[in-house]
Amino acid sequence: MKLFQLFDLNNNNVLEWDEVMSALIFLGNGSEKAKSVELYNIYDEDQDKTLQFVELYRMLRGVFNILLFDVAGNESLNLGKQNAETLAFSTAVKCFEEQKR
Repeated sequence: MKLFQLFDLNNNNVLEWDEVMSALIFLGNGSEKAKSVELYNIYDEDQDKTLQFVELYRMLRGVFNILLFDVAGNESLNLGKQNAETLAFSTAVKCFEEQKR
């Protein structure tokens, strides 16, 4: 996997604004809290100060995609059949289940 593919989360062969910003924020300097706030602001598309399921899923998919692969495109973690998309989906589901309690 090439670096471009790592950041092209929807596989449309175009790096979109949120994909580029996520990568820059994640890989840049700054505290984890500051990075989290910036990512949150990018993915809160309707700016309502809450993340809907699809917004949370997209954010998690971007983060997991970056975490699961190194720059050369090799898997950095062996999660079996889990990939960034399935891990993001199951995590988002769990977050929303926890929030309902």
